[in-house]
Amino acid sequence: MKVTPLFFPAVIFTCLLSGIFISCNKVSEPNYVDAGHTVFTGDGSVSQLVPAGTSAGTARLYAVYDNNSKIFNIKLSWYGLSGTMTAANFYGPALNGQTGPVTRNIVTGQTKNMTDSVTTVIWNNSSLSPAELDDLKNGKWYYTIITQSNTGGEIRGQISIDHTY
Repeated sequence: MKVTPLFFPAVIFTCLLSGIFISCNKVSEPNYVDAGHTVFTGDGSVSQLVPAGTSAGTARLYAVYDNNSKIFNIKLSWYGLSGTMTAANFYGPALNGQTGPVTRNIVTGQTKNMTDSVTTVIWNNSSLSPAELDDLKNGKWYYTIITQSNTGGEIRGQISIDHTY
């Protein structure tokens, strides 16, 4: 297959737009993630809320933690919320079915559409304590998406390690 010179800039641009913040130059690794990274995922639904709610919305978290630089990048997408999203937070430590205190804000003080996404750096430069990192890696963190009509949370997603490089 002949690759035109425009192909490579297009791939780099696509990687930057995707918001996943993963290394695009290491094609031999699955998902293009370099060694020294931990990948987390979390599917969100109303059934995970405590107590469970009635929304038809869903969500998906994809995150990469760089074990060397201590930077945690996330992409959080949600679909079909009952109204405008007003905040999203990380909570923990808490296992599935339990509740915990807010550990980090993902989005606060802004409104987003009922189907949308946010890509951001949640923390960097060792702002996550060793105990918090252990809780995250052991599945004791979750996220909640809050809407105008569900101020206690509309969707919850437990976070777990998907794979480590």
